[in-house]
Amino acid sequence: MPGLLGPLPGMEEPGFPRVVADAAETLLARGRRVELPAADLEATLFRLFAVDTDPARDLPVAPVRRLADTGERDEHWWLCADPVHLEADQNRLMLFDSHTFALERHEAAALAQEFNALFAADGVWLETPHPVRWYLRLPAEPDVRTHPLSRVVGRDIHAFLPWGAAQRRWHAFLNEVQMFLHGSAVNQAREEAGRPTINSVWFWGGGVLPRAASAPFTAIWSGHALAAGLARLAGVPLRPVPPAAVDWLAQAEAPGEHLVVLEDVCVPPLYGDVPGWIEALARLERHWFAPLVQALKQGAVDNLDICPGTRDEVRVRAGDLRRFWRRRRPLTAWMRQKEV
Repeated sequence: MPGLLGPLPGMEEPGFPRVVADAAETLLARGRRVELPAADLEATLFRLFAVDTDPARDLPVAPVRRLADTGERDEHWWLCADPVHLEADQNRLMLFDSHTFALERHEAAALAQEFNALFAADGVWLETPHPVRWYLRLPAEPDVRTHPLSRVVGRDIHAFLPWGAAQRRWHAFLNEVQMFLHGSAVNQAREEAGRPTINSVWFWGGGVLPRAASAPFTAIWSGHALAAGLARLAGVPLRPVPPAAVDWLAQAEAPGEHLVVLEDVCVPPLYGDVPGWIEALARLERHWFAPLVQALKQGAVDNLDICPGTRDEVRVRAGDLRRFWRRRRPLTAWMRQKEV
């Protein structure tokens, strides 16, 4: 549940709105906190699937996510090159991702065709199998590290540009790509129609496809492309996320461990959207947290592990709900709680 605990502007201030989430607060208070080596969604997913990664390199998001989008396996080095909109704000360039604009499949295909006609001679090739998930094929490792797109959304890009031995070359290449996009027919049409232009891409998550992944899960319930790619790599069945926990329990007939990736509260924190976060959290409380508390009490679920997008995981067993002395706290206070 990335974004469950924000962060959001003013979250630790006394005047931050009080959110009614009794079931969520109960689970977090009664469970046991386990510290994780990383917090973000991508790192958590690679850990859950026991993928052997190199801490000196990017997590190989691009080839795994591309596996979900294309079904293709190869040995090329791939880099995410996701379409974004940059907006100048005084001396800053603020990045907005595809949650703030729509991009049609034919527009993405046209931009890829123009791009490859211009840059293919440089040994790079752009693929757009999904309108807002793009991939750049490289002839070799690029000698740079990158920042995940989710870390840059709503922020000035200058502190998050590719870094490493070849950073100057990649900064120059990004400028060339931006110039190309500025003059593209697709963006001219979008501008005339009053739609945000696709005036840049964000390079991140480069690597080659891991040789293997493994997970103890009976099934993966997710619409997230990286989770889908990892499920395919590990040979674990992938199913769409049901609208509520009661539906999931009805469909999850096979006993075992199940991984459910809920992105309901993921986007609002990226843009500092407090009302949007509160609304999404209320839906989670109603459709997931409250039914899961009941499922634990009734024995339909033996245990529940919650990854809220922080450096902690909360593990709740049915018996933990009897720890009445562990009083519920507001989610914002739980973030500051040191002893669980």
